[in-house]
Amino acid sequence: MFYEYFVDKHATKRLWNPKLKYLLTAGILIFIIFTLLFINSPKLLNIPYFYLWFGIVLTLLPFIFQWFEFPHVTKKFLLVGIFFFYLHFLYEITALKLGWWAFPGQEFIGQVSLLGVIFPIEEVVFWFILLALAILSFYEYFDDDEK
Repeated sequence: MFYEYFVDKHATKRLWNPKLKYLLTAGILIFIIFTLLFINSPKLLNIPYFYLWFGIVLTLLPFIFQWFEFPHVTKKFLLVGIFFFYLHFLYEITALKLGWWAFPGQEFIGQVSLLGVIFPIEEVVFWFILLALAILSFYEYFDDDEK
């Protein structure tokens, strides 16, 4: 909503883009595969550095595709990225200080120590910086007009 109101100022006439069925189908297939693996072979779900791979596939690759395929649209994402970086950063520091979650594992590419809390570098790169940009990439490709 932030993006549509402040950056991409145009009214969308339709509520459903036909391309959304591909995203929905992919999501359902991934969920089914995960569920079957979890039930039948849970050891296959033990992926080293999962946080890194998950971030690359879910945030970095969609954003890179958007950047090269529709560079004129990607420029509009930067304002949204800055806004949500600030929000994610504040939320992360607050949540870690209040004990809402922690990062006890060792399979991170590095850690950041800031304001009395420690969190993985992956958290900064994928969730602070790239999450909003990746969501907008999915949105523009599957539901908006790519303009």
